[in-house]
Amino acid sequence: MTRLVPLAFLATTLLSGVAFSQDAPEAWLSRLRATKKSPVEVTQTMTMDLNGATQSSFGKLTYMDDLHFRITMDITLEGGGLEKPAKRSMINVGDGTWMWMEANDHMFNQAQVRRMKLSELKAMAIKQGRAFTTHHPSDRILELADYADFESVELSDTEVFMSGEFSEDSKGRLINDFRGGIPRTLEVRLDRKTGFPKSYVVKSYHKVLVQFNYTDVKFLNPKKLDMKVFEYQVPEGVVFTEPTPLPSTPTPNSKK
Repeated sequence: MTRLVPLAFLATTLLSGVAFSQDAPEAWLSRLRATKKSPVEVTQTMTMDLNGATQSSFGKLTYMDDLHFRITMDITLEGGGLEKPAKRSMINVGDGTWMWMEANDHMFNQAQVRRMKLSELKAMAIKQGRAFTTHHPSDRILELADYADFESVELSDTEVFMSGEFSEDSKGRLINDFRGGIPRTLEVRLDRKTGFPKSYVVKSYHKVLVQFNYTDVKFLNPKKLDMKVFEYQVPEGVVFTEPTPLPSTPTPNSKK
């Protein structure tokens, strides 16, 4: 049976001395944050509205930590004037130092690989005033949750549901992340037992802008995890582009 726990009722309950903290949104966001402590393997699907076109993907994520991960994705782009769906596949690998990005365009039968230092990606995020969001599902949800005001939590036997609305200021900050429209609300579903995400949805005023679903979740034993999963070799015949180093920030005493 699903039950709704308004914050006003929660405050009254706490004042009465009854422990009810697990029903607070922040308590469940903390549970979500804690899911990064264990390596995980998960299937993830995504659908995104691109204002006239739709992009969908299906893939697998193996996550050890922020520097070691492997993601495979099959991506389909439909609409937007395309005569038929455009398909491509991607592999992103974090090997501890580099993030390797392999893209295969099936329409033109072209493949290329580029890489970037993970430390430089983090520096870019800081320079842009953003959080360094990793590929772990909880990180993206938590980044969006920073902009949302959650008013209630719904609990079923197996699931946690939270819905929050973005502030007017946040909508302006996030609009560049969503081509399909202005983000209005964030809906998050968590597994009640583990706190791991089942899905999240960002909605505009009249449609879904993006939806991620997470299934086949398997927590991994770090002592038994084969670290070769996070190694990458450029396939023979694939174009490899070396990255352009980011310009260093001069110190006050440096000479031009």
